[in-house]
Amino acid sequence: MDERRPLPIQLVLPRESDVRKVEGGGSKKYFCDFTPELRQGIADQFSQLLKHFDANFSEYPNVPCVGKVIMKDKAIAKSHRPTRLLNSDNCPIIGMGKLNEVFIKVTPRGINHTLQEVLNSNTQDLEINMTKIERIEPYSKTDVLHESYRENVVENMQPKKKNAIKIKLFDFMSDKDNLNNLKAFMVLVEKLGLKEHIKEVNYSPKMRVFKLNCNDEEKLNKIIRFSGVKKISFFPQYSSIDSNEENVDLKFDKLGSLPLPEPDSEYPTIGVVDSGIKPGHKYLEPWIYKREVFVPDKYQNNYHGTFVAGVLQFGHIINGFNSRDSMFKILDVVALPNSDDSFGPVDGVDEDDLLEILRDVLKRYSHEIKVWNLSLGTNCVCEEDSMSDFAIAIDTLQDEFDVQIFIAAGNYCNPPLRSWPPQSNLVGEDRITSPADSVRSITVGSIAHKKGAGCVDAHNPSPFSRRGPGGNYIVKPDVVDYGGNCTSSLDPQGCGIVSFDMSGNLVEDVGTSFSTPRVAGIYGHVLNGLNAGKADIAKALLIHSCRNPLSSKAISKDEAQYIGFGLPNPNLREVLFCDKSAVTLIFDTEIQVGTYLSLDNFPYPNSLFKDGKWHGEIMMTLLYNPALDASFGQEYCRTNVDVSLGVYKYSAKKGEFEFKGQVPLDVKWEEKYERERVENGFNWCPIKSYYRKIKQGIGGASWRLYVDCTTRSNAFIERQPFTLIITIKDPSGKEDIYSEVINQLRERGFSFKDLQVQER
Repeated sequence: MDERRPLPIQLVLPRESDVRKVEGGGSKKYFCDFTPELRQGIADQFSQLLKHFDANFSEYPNVPCVGKVIMKDKAIAKSHRPTRLLNSDNCPIIGMGKLNEVFIKVTPRGINHTLQEVLNSNTQDLEINMTKIERIEPYSKTDVLHESYRENVVENMQPKKKNAIKIKLFDFMSDKDNLNNLKAFMVLVEKLGLKEHIKEVNYSPKMRVFKLNCNDEEKLNKIIRFSGVKKISFFPQYSSIDSNEENVDLKFDKLGSLPLPEPDSEYPTIGVVDSGIKPGHKYLEPWIYKREVFVPDKYQNNYHGTFVAGVLQFGHIINGFNSRDSMFKILDVVALPNSDDSFGPVDGVDEDDLLEILRDVLKRYSHEIKVWNLSLGTNCVCEEDSMSDFAIAIDTLQDEFDVQIFIAAGNYCNPPLRSWPPQSNLVGEDRITSPADSVRSITVGSIAHKKGAGCVDAHNPSPFSRRGPGGNYIVKPDVVDYGGNCTSSLDPQGCGIVSFDMSGNLVEDVGTSFSTPRVAGIYGHVLNGLNAGKADIAKALLIHSCRNPLSSKAISKDEAQYIGFGLPNPNLREVLFCDKSAVTLIFDTEIQVGTYLSLDNFPYPNSLFKDGKWHGEIMMTLLYNPALDASFGQEYCRTNVDVSLGVYKYSAKKGEFEFKGQVPLDVKWEEKYERERVENGFNWCPIKSYYRKIKQGIGGASWRLYVDCTTRSNAFIERQPFTLIITIKDPSGKEDIYSEVINQLRERGFSFKDLQVQER
């Protein structure tokens, strides 16, 4: 083997015998004693629900109302959902809020049918269902209005504040009910004289959203009381982010030798949706592919977009970071107006208008441009128990147009800024902002590249970089890169990121806006480096290349809130190839619901078996795109794929071999509730990454890879594609484990082939 020649990553297919059927479920479980008093209590709560909605049914007889069933903590798991009681003939489940909140459709007929069953049926399934319920209550005004709007909703509607009302209707999971709801809602709007002040906005197929301009408290309260309204909030506005730019005394004398496009050469293109790149810019204009302008000239401030594009194209050169292989063309989308009144007239773009801009450019360019940078944010802090509307819409756009969007985690700018380790008094104020909770997007946080006068040491999370997690405790940010350091008052003082101002001068600034294009660029090169350009493999390779910038240890749960899966590797050769002391295998396949994959006798280098124990370094990354449903709140992601790599050990007590997961280490989740699984165990997280360096060695006869898939209750999904990357490495760098594993794959009947990459 030529040791100087890079060795290809292997694409591996599971064998036919690796697919196994899931056996039947376990025994049925009561969650408390079932008594006549419990039965009567459930019946009384349904009766009260019907009474509460009497007036609604009188005014809108064809429009269902909505109830909330609060589940006991022990019964949160989807396998415990009370679907026998809440079935299609009674009060069917139409969505979720928090983990323990089930939304049900309420009609007089459904309630009466439910009462008959509750009071008269003696089936075990129905009794068990009733023991799972904590309480039943109506969906009320408190639920319709976010807590921050309940006291000042009308005040916020004043025309001078330019805040339009966002109204979301319920999806009743029935075409007939949804149509009746829409008709009744529009009749109400017309009756209130608001027909000319409302329009429907396209967010997602599962979301019916309207934009209303109204500052009449009485009219607004009538809309709030309409039973088919799910949420009322405001449309956030976006504009270019105010700069913290400072002139920089940088000894960089190579501006004149920055690369220019070579004639007849092709370059991958990245879409940059921002405040615009200064037209005619000396260093950036030659790289502009096309320009789409959505902001009038008088409201343009091209500073932020110019700085972002400079980081994307030349940041690695100017700042002395690790180099990359090639350059990009840039689609310049001028979408964000000026917010700095010292610069000129200011304006903003409403969230729905920004979505229309994104939909417009994606419709026209997504067939050729697959990577998009969105360095923007709001003051709308994301919540743990729901997804932001903007994130849901951006997820929909990525699915519809088959693109990958990179989003800044957002900047926390309230001094004194965070130190590292972080102080404990922030109480969630530094959480990521919408749309950084987008599940399909790659959200990017920031780390410092130097200490200088900054608050934190090099490679620590930047003082301004916002933290996760995202909705349902999904890991956000996904990754980090260098976005600068600063003082506690947000002053770079020589430790910011350097790029161009609008005149072509070098200036420094800080923000997650500037770490984001660096990661978009790395991904763009990985995607372009693959012959087939398969996005899921490129995304998984990007995550798989990440390392902990804080230490050589695995990333802890607390660290992940700030750095996600870590810092991506910009070295394309190291990402796309192996060497003899490390082998990388990719399983790019699918799993059918109701089955699991069990790859027994999984190939593991025998040279790493020493003194009766297995050694080595293992990195494992799992990526899948779950079905998404905006109606289900914290259960937005509808499928979960889990993976475990481990060993078979002989149990003298049982007289048989038992499987013990090693990456990740087995946890006895049956001893925990679903809430703890979600918060601590990557459950329902569409990207999972694990690392273990086996220092002491582990005993075992042979290795096994296990993959399974779980769906949410009422999620009718047949199969789930996934991409799994496994790297096994000899920490000493001495053994030729690459050849060992390739030979074992061949001997054990696996089908495999080289990952095809572009010749360079």
